[in-house]
Amino acid sequence: MRSSSKSKFALMVLMLTGCVSALSAQSLVDGLAAIVGQKAILYSEVEQMAQLIAAQQRLDPYQNAQAYNQLRYTALDELINQQVLLEYARRETIEVKNRDVEKQVDQLMSNLEQQYGGLDQVELAFGISPVKIRRYYQDQIQSNQIIDAVKRELFSNIKVSRREVEQFYTENQDSFPKINPSADFSIISLPISAGANALAATTDTLLSIRKRIDSGAASFEDMAGRYSQDPGSAANGGNIGLTSRGTFVKPFETAAYSLNDGEISGVVETQFGLHLIKLVERRGDKINVSHILIKPVAGLQDSVALRDSLTQIRDDILADKETFAAAAKKYLLDPDLKARNGRVGKTDLSTMPPEMQTLLSTLVVGQISNPFPALDQYNIVLVHERYPGGKLTLQNNWFELESMKLQQKQMARLQKWIEQQREKMYINVKMIL
Repeated sequence: MRSSSKSKFALMVLMLTGCVSALSAQSLVDGLAAIVGQKAILYSEVEQMAQLIAAQQRLDPYQNAQAYNQLRYTALDELINQQVLLEYARRETIEVKNRDVEKQVDQLMSNLEQQYGGLDQVELAFGISPVKIRRYYQDQIQSNQIIDAVKRELFSNIKVSRREVEQFYTENQDSFPKINPSADFSIISLPISAGANALAATTDTLLSIRKRIDSGAASFEDMAGRYSQDPGSAANGGNIGLTSRGTFVKPFETAAYSLNDGEISGVVETQFGLHLIKLVERRGDKINVSHILIKPVAGLQDSVALRDSLTQIRDDILADKETFAAAAKKYLLDPDLKARNGRVGKTDLSTMPPEMQTLLSTLVVGQISNPFPALDQYNIVLVHERYPGGKLTLQNNWFELESMKLQQKQMARLQKWIEQQREKMYINVKMIL
């Protein structure tokens, strides 16, 4: 199951999507809010940050305008602090690897494509070209990774002792909120995907459509309107419009750029399904393309085949042919879970789908479940430990308390460091609201 890594990823997408959306609709007159070193912070950036903080605090700007106005100053202070970290990194030549940035950008762009049903729909939703959205993501992710690198440097020697954790608990035990039941578990989760028969049937359908187009019995536009499952372009005869390199996923782009004006591709497979692609025209390095998308549908036999495969994996583990961790490393597709050998770790059960909550609450610790469906996937899980909910205790929640105390020390160090850096740097606040 990918809920742990997916929830963090979804939150990041939500935050960055909010920033891009705000960026695309800068209705206020932009101006200079502050200068930190060589960097200008704009009013629009402050507004974007304030909107994110308001959303996190569930504050309605229209219902509480005074509180929202105060959030703008909180947002400005946060942006100044971020820039102080970035300015320090620039001076100390702290950098991050481009491939790490690009990998995260690729994941985010793919997520947006799936969420909106294609990059053309993303452009309609935000009013910005996918190229500009990608560039924005690159800047944001690179900045975030540099800030994280500076923080790692600052926090590298911070540790907490047993006495500190015990004292932290004693001083704060009455203010800790009650926690939900949780479980530490590992999972092997595989998507139910269309098999060879479904792919072959969809390929035949698309080839039949192309045959009708080639014979003159129907136009590409008519066939797109009738058959394409891309809601953003089907109504326009499959036309996506004029786009630049980097807009589409690689198999689609490679096929599109290999065509001549008016030419139709063979069947092209991407993560979204199978396509016929028509190059309407080429303008320099930009292309105007149309496509017909049909998504192969996984059938009952695909679901049964996946269940049987997971059953065999489970039998091999029970027969000591391989460990659960080794099997997870071999079969998982999710890169984060794969790197952790399928170990999700201690997870709040209330964040799980109902069927997962029930299973993780009842499965005997140390046993492996039978394969079960959840979220268009089949899964097997191994529960390592279960933890009751209720009041935090030193005995049951040492890890959480240790993490909370460590975070408290880190934030105290960071705040003091930032105050020291702000005294050394040129900072000119100009914002007046």
